[in-house]
Amino acid sequence: MVTDEKTTGDRAEREWVREGREMIDAEAAAIEESLLKTPDDFAAHVRLGSYYAFKVHSDDVAAAKLLEHAGWIVRNQPGSHAVRSLMPFMQGRGSMSSETIVRLWEEQVLAHPDDPEVLGNAAQALISNQERAVALLARCEELEPDNPEWPRRLQTGACRWTRAGNGGGTSLRRLSRLEHGRQADGADQAQGLRRGSW
Repeated sequence: MVTDEKTTGDRAEREWVREGREMIDAEAAAIEESLLKTPDDFAAHVRLGSYYAFKVHSDDVAAAKLLEHAGWIVRNQPGSHAVRSLMPFMQGRGSMSSETIVRLWEEQVLAHPDDPEVLGNAAQALISNQERAVALLARCEELEPDNPEWPRRLQTGACRWTRAGNGGGTSLRRLSRLEHGRQADGADQAQGLRRGSW
């Protein structure tokens, strides 16, 4: 569940993302230089990731730097709000980056099998693999059955997959039952979703 500490951390991370988006080149260069002395500076990686994210469409170097900083965040802060903010910019940056992203997230899933924040972020990162993303979100709901975030994300994902032609009415009905009913057979439904039976 969400704690005051988590909310404060998310707020700080959102601010770092905003600061990165508004940075000029000289500020980014200075922060890159500072990372040589303090390579584990989370805020610096977030700011730089955000800075490069907004340059990535016009600059190949920015794409590589985005993956560098976002990769550090995935490895070191996989449950963070910041990594969720950067994911849309990371996706679709070429086959090598896609493979790298999948590998990084699968490593985090193995390292944090009971952390719903990490698993939820992994589901978002791996959204192109419908079966895997649904399994991760179903696990999040198992870990935090009273958190409305997980059924909402399951429903949002099902709608996205259905619009893309990758799912169907059955998936929406099953996800709807998982979200609303938690009926007696809810555990069986969640197990079916993890197996990918739609």
